[in-house]
Amino acid sequence: MGRFLTLLTAVGLGSYACAGSPGPGPAATIGALTVSNPYVAEPVTPEVAAVYFSVTNTGESADILIGLSAKFAARGALHGQVRDGNTMRMVPLVGIELGAGETVVLRAGDRHGMLEDLARSPRRGDTVSVTLRFRDAGSVTVPFPVVGYEEIDARAAQALRIAERRR
Repeated sequence: MGRFLTLLTAVGLGSYACAGSPGPGPAATIGALTVSNPYVAEPVTPEVAAVYFSVTNTGESADILIGLSAKFAARGALHGQVRDGNTMRMVPLVGIELGAGETVVLRAGDRHGMLEDLARSPRRGDTVSVTLRFRDAGSVTVPFPVVGYEEIDARAAQALRIAERRR
């Protein structure tokens, strides 16, 4: 009986741990666009939060991610990274093109979203709603789990592996 309860507890805890971490499956679909692997990095400062996700365009024409927003942030922005001498620096982007048949991965150290002037800081384990705006497909609100910084590299690597398989 003791082993049986231990097994049930282990299975239950494993299921609970996985519940807050959506797998690689789609989080939302709008038109020919599928958003997957969404996550927000737990903010280090109360002012900004980084937003990461993948978008797959299964359509026959390109679309453009033109913005993002959340009720707990005054504004959202899209950023890219450029090398400036020996350092990388963020630059604002007007949009991110999503070519027909392509998967675009927004990740740390590359293109990503930022939520700025936060009314509250989301905490690890929370799930927050972020609305993504696309030029042609329109807007979709997606649940984003909040994760610690130690999880970001593994999640980005997973998203890149999935994107590579889709090519």
